[in-house]
Amino acid sequence: MSTVHNNGTSSLEGSKVRWFLQKMVRLYTDANLRVSKRNWTCKICLASFNRQQELDRHIQLHLPCCVYCPYSLCEWRGCRVDELQKHLHEQECDKNAPEQDYEIYDVKLILEMIRDAESNDSIRKAKEWAVSFVQEKAKQLGRHGWFVEPWGCLEQRERRERRMSRR
Repeated sequence: MSTVHNNGTSSLEGSKVRWFLQKMVRLYTDANLRVSKRNWTCKICLASFNRQQELDRHIQLHLPCCVYCPYSLCEWRGCRVDELQKHLHEQECDKNAPEQDYEIYDVKLILEMIRDAESNDSIRKAKEWAVSFVQEKAKQLGRHGWFVEPWGCLEQRERRERRMSRR
């Protein structure tokens, strides 16, 4: 039962209005938090990041290399296109190769699988998919060394681990 106030509104209506206003304030506040206040957590190692983009870059360090130098004599592999561009500039490898030749596998697909993972088993499966994509690309390109070390060379893996340990 509701009571009628002097302004003509009932207590039931007033509580609905208060509830609605509180909900709107919460929605507005949550949506407009400064980016630095939001936390994005790595499901693999529980490191925390301020931006989704930083988290995605970090997760790539947990995955096999996803880009490679298209120059047939070069064994370089890395985790990001900007690393490849730096490599191509410094080593003066085949700069005329089309961009699609740089990709070993679609890292965005694997990142999405990890983001949507509900268990460690799902994360492990996503990593296994990435390794199988590397092996499939190795067959296509005749890069037999990738079968021995699908994650990338030891030097690159150590560099990725150093980056992760700084966090």
